[in-house]
Amino acid sequence: MIHESFGLLGLNAGFVVAGMALLAGLGLVRDWRAALRWLPLALALGWAATGIAVSVTLMAGIDLSAPLVIVLWGLLAGIGLVLAQVVPARPAPPLLRERTVAGRAIAGAGALVLVFSFWELCRRALASGPFDNDVWAFWLPKAKTIAYFGGLDTHLGGFTSYPHADYPPFTPAMEAVSFKFMAAVDPLMLPIQHWVLAVGFIGALATLLGGRVRPAVLWPSLAMLALIPTFDNFVGSGLGEEPLVELFALAVVAAALWLLDPEPRTAALCAIFLAAGVLAKNEGAMLAAALLLMLIATGRPHRHPVALAAMIAAPALAFASWRIWLSANDVAVVDRDFRLQDIFDFSYLGDRTDRLRIALRTLPRDLFDPQYLLLSAPLTLALVAVLLLVRRQVRLALFSLGTVVLAFFGYALIYWIGLPEIHFYLDSSAIRLMTDVGLTAAVLFPLLLSEALAAARRE
Repeated sequence: MIHESFGLLGLNAGFVVAGMALLAGLGLVRDWRAALRWLPLALALGWAATGIAVSVTLMAGIDLSAPLVIVLWGLLAGIGLVLAQVVPARPAPPLLRERTVAGRAIAGAGALVLVFSFWELCRRALASGPFDNDVWAFWLPKAKTIAYFGGLDTHLGGFTSYPHADYPPFTPAMEAVSFKFMAAVDPLMLPIQHWVLAVGFIGALATLLGGRVRPAVLWPSLAMLALIPTFDNFVGSGLGEEPLVELFALAVVAAALWLLDPEPRTAALCAIFLAAGVLAKNEGAMLAAALLLMLIATGRPHRHPVALAAMIAAPALAFASWRIWLSANDVAVVDRDFRLQDIFDFSYLGDRTDRLRIALRTLPRDLFDPQYLLLSAPLTLALVAVLLLVRRQVRLALFSLGTVVLAFFGYALIYWIGLPEIHFYLDSSAIRLMTDVGLTAAVLFPLLLSEALAAARRE
């Protein structure tokens, strides 16, 4: 157990080093003070970039090993250091501070609740390993095949022998990386690693938002996010939705910040997190498309074509690389959940309108049910309405509304064209998928609330 713990410590240190080098390459980290501030984001960024690099090397047929991951970190660090020679430094905006006693008390209370939620998550992670049926049916077995066979083995008993062979490799590949660094295929230790990444995820949100959202808004908002029941259930679950929701949430925040200040650095962060999300689960492509459509609609694309092109190209290349690998290896998928081409078969859609009706009746109940997602979605939509009413940060409000709505209807479309029986399909996955939508609303909430309060102060 001690040896495995040190292995995970080394793994996360590698994430931080790779992420910090990339942040240096983007001009965000050039001194030790900035390094301390951006440390949580460095962990999240290093994890995402490593996941992309490992997935690509596995698709290229290279066997996975701990030394290979270290080499990949060296390459990522080298890219960051080379960029640092040509990209000028841009200090992040200073962290906002509270000037009143009441504001400090609210911020402190929110931070205490957040720390308590981290403690409870850690205690639960130490108590047990993954428990969901899908984890033991195919997520963990796929990770074990990568760890044992070294790659994406397509023979009997290999990676593609398990259900949903078309699911992209990010999640099982990163579990296999954990196994390699632990020098043991021990699923009971994985929840601890997931807890570290969850803390890094929320810390990264705090780092990104700290320059635009005052502490009295930021820390209670993050505490609300950490206490969302379905998010708590995801942490340590081993499901593909766990990394997907974290990666997409980080991409959403980076995109929202880019709308407020069209800075190429935040566009680069968004691109990396979107690409990693596409490789985490098939639904990541739909979520990326929803976000990018709203960026094109609200982000003045004619003024920033290069940044938008980069944000489109990164997830598109990730999606294409996996599809090419599936085609090149003649991977047969007999348990496909849906076929994308059916979106354009209008007679097929017409024959299945009952599925859409059932989905549209069921999904809102899950999205707005406080026992699953607290009040994250209704509160966020209310703030959007306020900003539109007072005509403040209209682009941010429309982006937030559109991303949440498109993600919701994107999932409804998946149920419409889906192949499994609709009631089984909804019962087995609706709450998970609505968590993606609810967490998207939750991470936008502090930005929207900050702007709404600013508008109220000016009245």
